[in-house]
Amino acid sequence: MQSGGTLSSGTTSIGTLTINNNLTLAGNVVVEINKSLSPSNDLVAVSGALTNAGNGVLTVTNFGPAFAAGNSFKLFSKPLSNGGALSLSPATPGWGLLWVNNLAVNGTLGVVAVATNPTNLTASFSNGNLLVSWPADHLGWTLQAQTNPWTVGLGTNWVSLTDSLTANMIVAPINPTNGTVFYRLKYP
Repeated sequence: MQSGGTLSSGTTSIGTLTINNNLTLAGNVVVEINKSLSPSNDLVAVSGALTNAGNGVLTVTNFGPAFAAGNSFKLFSKPLSNGGALSLSPATPGWGLLWVNNLAVNGTLGVVAVATNPTNLTASFSNGNLLVSWPADHLGWTLQAQTNPWTVGLGTNWVSLTDSLTANMIVAPINPTNGTVFYRLKYP
């Protein structure tokens, strides 16, 4: 599948797309899920090699009950090499929940609970870097930063650090020309 294309196993209902050969994805994937049905989701069954060669989006459409922690959906019959490079839409499966992208491991997409209560950031210094961390149960939160001159306090110019969505620590090189740098966690 070429860049800009979309792969969908079931266009109007849940279905299985069987490919008796190799599949290389370079575009987007759309899946439909309904936990009240069996099977509960679209599936792509591939007999040959299965590879993601792009930076597409995996769009999940839920036609059934709300997602819950512990849900797992087998979207591919085998591990999707480089499956972690696919962005997920929506970004979270619901309030207090986080997607677990196991496409490269076993072809599944899972759902886990995420803490929604505020927490504190911890900072330390090492080898000219600032290490900012937060509890592991707050995965899925976005670390935001803003840099201002010494003469300006806290403003509204927050920038999201997208790598923070799947981690609970960021390593930021210390730049002595920066006036002040502020950090905060934001959910979702």
